[in-house]
Amino acid sequence: MPANMHKSDWSEDSRASVKMYNEWYLAFAPATYTEARKSVTQEVKDALVHTDYFRNVSPELLRERPEVINILRMATSPPIARDRLVGLSGVSKSLVEYMEEGKVPKKVRGSTVEAELAKISTLIARLADPFIFPWLKTREAPNAKQIEDAATIITERYCGAKADPIIRNEQERRQLSVLHQWLNSKGYRPAPGGKLEDFTPGTYGRLWLPTKEVKVLENGDSVTLADQAEDAPEPEIVNVPIDTAIMPLAAPPDELPLLIEAKSAGDFANTNKRWKEEATKAIKMRATYGEDKIRYVLLLCGYFGPKYLTNERDEGIDWVWEHRVSDLESLGI
Repeated sequence: MPANMHKSDWSEDSRASVKMYNEWYLAFAPATYTEARKSVTQEVKDALVHTDYFRNVSPELLRERPEVINILRMATSPPIARDRLVGLSGVSKSLVEYMEEGKVPKKVRGSTVEAELAKISTLIARLADPFIFPWLKTREAPNAKQIEDAATIITERYCGAKADPIIRNEQERRQLSVLHQWLNSKGYRPAPGGKLEDFTPGTYGRLWLPTKEVKVLENGDSVTLADQAEDAPEPEIVNVPIDTAIMPLAAPPDELPLLIEAKSAGDFANTNKRWKEEATKAIKMRATYGEDKIRYVLLLCGYFGPKYLTNERDEGIDWVWEHRVSDLESLGI
């Protein structure tokens, strides 16, 4: 039986979800942002040291410390978003996404990793903000005040660009904590690892689900699988992160875990733009494991209205509200 997608009216739950989100935001968001700023300040200062105060943004540095890409984008004139970096440098978006997570892939399509990192390095050095780094023009070593001023400017830019994700990530961490406490009360226990084989009946945890990298086309408001030529090479396998996978207590041997993704949002417009992310993810997983094998469910808190919910329902994606997480029982949990 579905949890909520089958209902004809979601307005009461939507209002309750908005109320829960707003109460949390007013109570915890300011402190969360302040703590994040402290952490970012240290990250920025570390990045300045590692780049020799922006005098050495080399491919070797990017390979050794790929996560600095998040800081480097905020130190250009003007600051550039991920997609702008990809477009201007001509590198693959997946490479930049890997780097943001502190990793560098072993290979990239159509080029070498070293060549791609060199493109990023050249672009960042070319766009370095002369207002932040006046010493690059004079070729003199920066003094303490210049370094502190540079760190402050980059930190404010970074936190300003990441304000919404900072709050959303903290909220989603809290959501998962609520979910895990509920699972513990039902007799579930954490899985020992993050691979499929680690999940036995009655376990839960973060999962990296091996999934075929299937090409997805947009067709109006729907998302469909692209036709695959018979002689096309086998699609690559990528590990899709699942916030919490739950293997039911009475799961048969061939059952896959229930896949939960935590979603929070502070406005209705943002959710209406983002719904295709979940639909695309679901399509790829179903293409890999089969329509009947994948049970992909959202854990929602915040501004999720009828347009978003209808779109997810039409894609076969169910959800449970954080204010009533016990709806998981209707899904056999």
